[in-house]
Amino acid sequence: MNLNKLNKLVFKTIAGATLTIITVAQASNASDITCGGKFKHAEVPYAKKPDGCSSWSNNPYQVRDSWGPVSFREACNEHDRCYYTLGTDPDDCNRRFCRHLSRACEKRLGANGWMPASPLIIPCYAIAASYCGAVKAVEDETHEKAQDMQREWEQCFEEH
Repeated sequence: MNLNKLNKLVFKTIAGATLTIITVAQASNASDITCGGKFKHAEVPYAKKPDGCSSWSNNPYQVRDSWGPVSFREACNEHDRCYYTLGTDPDDCNRRFCRHLSRACEKRLGANGWMPASPLIIPCYAIAASYCGAVKAVEDETHEKAQDMQREWEQCFEEH
C-alpha cells in the first residue's frame, strides 16, 4: 500500500474496542473523505463528524447542547465518537454519556469550596436524565446504524 492510500494505526481504547485512527496528513493524501458525497458529514476518522447534542432527525429544537449555564456538548460529542467507533458496546457508550452529563451539571452548578450547590442542580440532573433515557431508549437501533455507517465509510475510504 503506497503513502497515498490509507494507513491505519490501531490501538485499544479504554472501552476495549478497536479504534481506527487516520491522521489528517493521511486524509489529505486520500482522494475524498465524503466518498463521492455519500458521507457529506464525514470527518476523519468518523463517517459522521461529532455534532454536539443531536438526533438522527437533526432537529435543533429537539435536543440542545446546553441547559442554562451547563454545556452538554462535549458529553454529546464523546457519545457520537463512541457510537462511531467500531466494536463498541452501546451500554458502555451510554453509561459514560450519562456520567458525563451529570458531571457537566456538577461542574457548573455543584458545590464549589465555600459556595453551596445551586438550586438549579436538581433540574439540571433531570434534563441530563432525560437525555440519558432518550439514548437508552433507542440504543440498539442508533448504535447499529452508526456502526453500519462507519463500516461502510471505512470500506469506501480504503477503496479510494
